[in-house]
Amino acid sequence: MRTDLRGKVALITGATSGIGKETALEFAKHGIHLAITGRREALLNTVAEECIQIGLHENQVLSIPADLTVDSHCKKIVDDTIAKFGKLDFVIANAGKGMSRTPIKDLDSKTWDDVFNLNLRSIFLLIKYSVPELLKTRGCLVATSSIAGIRPLPGVAAYNCSKAALDQLIRTAALEYGPQGVRFNCINPTTTDTEIFENTFGWTREQSREYMEVQRGNHPMGRVAQVQDISKPILFLCSGDASFITGQSLVVDGGRMTSVPITLPK
Repeated sequence: MRTDLRGKVALITGATSGIGKETALEFAKHGIHLAITGRREALLNTVAEECIQIGLHENQVLSIPADLTVDSHCKKIVDDTIAKFGKLDFVIANAGKGMSRTPIKDLDSKTWDDVFNLNLRSIFLLIKYSVPELLKTRGCLVATSSIAGIRPLPGVAAYNCSKAALDQLIRTAALEYGPQGVRFNCINPTTTDTEIFENTFGWTREQSREYMEVQRGNHPMGRVAQVQDISKPILFLCSGDASFITGQSLVVDGGRMTSVPITLPK
């Protein structure tokens, strides 16, 4: 356990599954008090219980059901966190969505807007509402981006562009608030073994695992990322060991961007 993090307060969005859930569990191991958010209340409560089983007291975990495509919810989750804990040290802006593979000529504006509303607009609002609190604690925000924000993938233009814009938003925030001691960084994962493919494409878990096997060949390290491969670097970026790191996009990709092949679902 990192004793320097014990008693800090983190707000984690998209915490019901995948990277967000694992980040909540990782933070709980180090005694970080948690406000966790997500749209699926039952799953959110399950994650809260797991954090308590790890060692947090029930008063150290707050579940906030929220849909971050609703502007007022972006403010509410910050307000509720402060009302509960009195401060905010870390924001993990993890909530996001993918999209079905669609050529640009067939891409409708609603899909474009839906992807941008969650992947970019909600994080802009989260920064807007959390900065006054982060200034008080000289805290930090870590946003979950993607390697697709750096190296575009065919057929997912809205996703690529939303993540590229997110990286630029985070760099801008780092410039604006660095002088006051607040840090902003992105984590840019490769394909990660989560439920995103079932949620995006309606796949079964078996179909998702078959795709993960195909993706192994795109990674020099011979595997896709596991959620722990992403949650631990997020913890690092919040720690004192990263106190001079801001405005960065930390790529966690097993060497994928150094290789040529790209395979996507058809």
